Amino acid sequence: MRRPAATIAFGLRTRLVLAFLLVAAVSAVTTAALTYREARNAVLTRAQDTAVVSFREEAERFVPGLPLDPDGLRWHLYDIAARAKP
Repeated sequence: MRRPAATIAFGLRTRLVLAFLLVAAVSAVTTAALTYREARNAVLTRAQDTAVVSFREEAERFVPGLPLDPDGLRWHLYDIAARAKP
C-alpha cells in the first residue's frame, strides 16, 4: 500500500525540526520585545530623573526670592520650569 505524499514529506523528523524552529523563533521575538521594553523604560526613567534634578537645582537657586502666596509661587515655578534645560 502506498502512503500519501503529504505524510512522507512531513515525517517525524521534519515535524520536530519545524517545532524546534517555531519555539526558537517565538523565544527570540519574546526576548527582543522584553529587552526593548526594559531599555525604553530605563532611558525614560533616566530622562525623567535628570529633568527633576535639573528643576530642583533651578528652584533651589531661587528659593530666597520666591513669593509666599501660592498663586505667585505657582507662576514663578512655571517660569523656572520653562527656562530649565530640556
